[in-house]
Amino acid sequence: MKRIMIRHIDNRYGENGTHAFSELMKARLYSFQEEGIRFAAKAGRCLLADDMGLGKTIQGIGTAELLKREYGITKVLIICPTSLKYQWKSEIEKFTGSSIRVIEGLPHKRYEQYQGDELYKIVSYHTASNDVDEISSTFPDLVILDEAQRIKNFLTKTSRNIKRIPSTYALVLTGTPLENRLEELYSVVQFLDPFILGPYHGFLPEKDRQRLMINLNMMRMVCDSSYILDQESRHDTKVDELMSIIQEVISEGDEKMVVFSQWERMTRIVAMELEKLGIGYKYLHGGVPSVKREELFMGFNRDPEIRVFLSTDAGGTGLNLQSASIMVNLDIPWNPAVLEQRIGRIHRMGQKKKVSVINMVSAGTIEHRMTEVLKFKSSLAEGILDHGEDVIFLEESKFKKLMDTVEWMVPEQAVEEKVTVAAEEDMISEKKDLKGVLEPALSSDEIGPESLTLFDEGETVTGTGTGAGAEDDDETSPEQLIKNGIRLIGNLVKNLG
Repeated sequence: MKRIMIRHIDNRYGENGTHAFSELMKARLYSFQEEGIRFAAKAGRCLLADDMGLGKTIQGIGTAELLKREYGITKVLIICPTSLKYQWKSEIEKFTGSSIRVIEGLPHKRYEQYQGDELYKIVSYHTASNDVDEISSTFPDLVILDEAQRIKNFLTKTSRNIKRIPSTYALVLTGTPLENRLEELYSVVQFLDPFILGPYHGFLPEKDRQRLMINLNMMRMVCDSSYILDQESRHDTKVDELMSIIQEVISEGDEKMVVFSQWERMTRIVAMELEKLGIGYKYLHGGVPSVKREELFMGFNRDPEIRVFLSTDAGGTGLNLQSASIMVNLDIPWNPAVLEQRIGRIHRMGQKKKVSVINMVSAGTIEHRMTEVLKFKSSLAEGILDHGEDVIFLEESKFKKLMDTVEWMVPEQAVEEKVTVAAEEDMISEKKDLKGVLEPALSSDEIGPESLTLFDEGETVTGTGTGAGAEDDDETSPEQLIKNGIRLIGNLVKNLG
């Protein structure tokens, strides 16, 4: 049956086929997009991992339209980040004449919407995870996962529930199927076929990495502004430099800018400074309702008075902001895929201007070491996905360099403390304390690429953008957290040695 299906698609939509893709959609496709649609339709369940900006959305729509015409599918479920629901709706309306419904509202209203006869139903990851039983009862013909790195951690509730949704066909769209660790690719592919990569014991995770990343992220926050951790003070130079850049750009022409930071509190500071200067801007963060997000990027793209689009990584995926030609990254993420996602918002098909990207790095801090980390992670992805080196080894000397940088940043007596291994009960207590410190500082969007997994059960810390810091708690003060990070790094170096 599979071979018959493949031959059928090739005969009708191959290079010498009798049908043209223009019959499916109101758009002229590039040859590589046509190939992507053919590949997805022939495979039935597949991963499409084109780079950002190459039109994975239109290929997903084209695949659905082809399966509708040739195999009579009537129910397509698109699961995407909240910020992209109405962009998907807009693209479907632009390129097809098919019916669409965006799933929203209270649970009983959503259940009625799932029962509707529209071809396309669009829902966010968070809502789909909560409504998995209702969705499963409708048994969609085709499920499209957009920005599928949202299910990269197979221990989270969202990932487990999304994988319970049954469908005959499935299409996974992501430009970054592997971001940090090999088991992320395993989790994404598991949605398509849970058996294709064999047993999970071949992908064991790093157990100590979680605590290391938490403590190092605290250092990164301070590189941006002390306000992120302690709302009683504000020491930063990046904001002053950013304001100088923005004023210079505005004075010299009509260029638009996109400004990213991982930390919601950092973007809040920038927003206050823009208001003081009377500069028009749009501001996207995790707390902005999905129904208002389309207005934000449409207003930015169309209104010449709006010169700056300010965003956390809640807007790092999917949005088309190619009216801007300058991007400023106030901080560089550990994850190179997140940096690519940010740049992909303006450096994409349709961009007619030269793109400039400015990365701000605090001199003499841990941010200097991040370029080597980014290089290592990029090499890992290339080795697995792009036929690069199949062995990537992080030398002990790099750990030593990282330790030297951390030692320079903290008091000498903290460095000389004896390295000890915390007891299990201390680990549990520390996780709870760190959760209270990190939650206010992080963006309040759904689980994103830079969320920090703290618990073995799969709970993930995401911030709310509100609440007080923990500056009065000695156990979770920035200095104490840095000391904890040093102990952990010391253990890693000792064990690797």
